[in-house]
Amino acid sequence: MAKLALQGKVTKQGIELKSEAVTIFHDNVVVCRTFTDRHGRFFVADLPTGSVVVSVGDKDFTVAVTSGQTAEVDALL
Repeated sequence: MAKLALQGKVTKQGIELKSEAVTIFHDNVVVCRTFTDRHGRFFVADLPTGSVVVSVGDKDFTVAVTSGQTAEVDALL
């Protein structure tokens, strides 16, 4: 069993993640619009504040997102 830690920081641009292999849902709608800034940081834009679902591979995790705070998902795979 490996522990997966997905960490991201909510910013003005969206949520900055350390991993690109994710899909984010809100109310069963994919809200994952991704881009990389000029520094190579990966972002998911248009992320609603509130509860979102982060899908990693075949596993789904619910994450509470509050603007200005860190959104983090820890899961045992």
